[in-house]
Amino acid sequence: MSISSRTALAWAPRWVILAAGLLAAVFLAIGLAVSWQLVQTAGWSSGGVSWLPAMAALGVGSYTLRFLRWHLLARRVAPRLWLRPSLRIYMAGFAMGLTPGRVGEFCKFALLRDETGVPEARSAFVFPLERATEATSFAGLAVAGAGLGHLGLGRLGLGVLGAIAALPALALIGLVLHRRRGGVAARGAWLRQMTHGIQSLVNPGALLLALLCALAARCCDALLFWAAASAVGVPLPLAGAALAFGLAGLAGGLLLLPAGVGAVEGSLVATAAALGGDPASALVAAVLARCLTLWVWVPLGLWFAFRASTRPALVQP
Repeated sequence: MSISSRTALAWAPRWVILAAGLLAAVFLAIGLAVSWQLVQTAGWSSGGVSWLPAMAALGVGSYTLRFLRWHLLARRVAPRLWLRPSLRIYMAGFAMGLTPGRVGEFCKFALLRDETGVPEARSAFVFPLERATEATSFAGLAVAGAGLGHLGLGRLGLGVLGAIAALPALALIGLVLHRRRGGVAARGAWLRQMTHGIQSLVNPGALLLALLCALAARCCDALLFWAAASAVGVPLPLAGAALAFGLAGLAGGLLLLPAGVGAVEGSLVATAAALGGDPASALVAAVLARCLTLWVWVPLGLWFAFRASTRPALVQP
């Protein structure tokens, strides 16, 4: 391959990352503007300011646990990945996930290749595992909230069961590929890389740790929404907050909107209102919770994404 061809291949992902970052920035601006308008319409009371330190700590805890899930999975396919570059890659991917269907989040695998030399075909299976643990944790949160609070799951009952089944189904893929390793080894390089990546990732211990990180993060989210509701005067029980956030996460994931914008907030308000909360106050609580679990983390992630789109790769493909 000529030098010019290698250079073109090295810079192609840069334009993809830049485009995904710009699209995410547009949705960030739209989301913040809509959130501000909603809060202004509903009316904001400063009476719950004392809750902010606890809510901020819960938001940091949720984000840290989600990063640890990524790092644990990414290290399975890229053992040379260290903590600091892993955090930069995760933050950039998280921000670029603010795109329709979260397709921009795939760019983090190009950044992972630049950092460690591991090709995207080998690492990309991390993405469906992240989504599966995410769906399972949201479903588990909703089921726990419904059970502890003696509440109904509503129309998302089948969706909850499907989400819980997603992780074992992905694990079965690894088992099948492991049994057919000999037949796969003779095929193309791309398929071999993908197969090796899946076999590295589908490990019971790694999957359990990733799922525990996701569940712990969602417990932080439920506590955060409960604290936000308490701060604005919504009498929401903790079990109701867990049910609300679990259903909202499933709704946002099913609709494939950028970060579930609109669907998550609407579901949180609908559940809180169904449990007796004032819709206007519940809307303020929902926007506050989303700011601390989503919006506050996006600008720094976009900065890392734009920075990555302009610097040369550390490991050339």
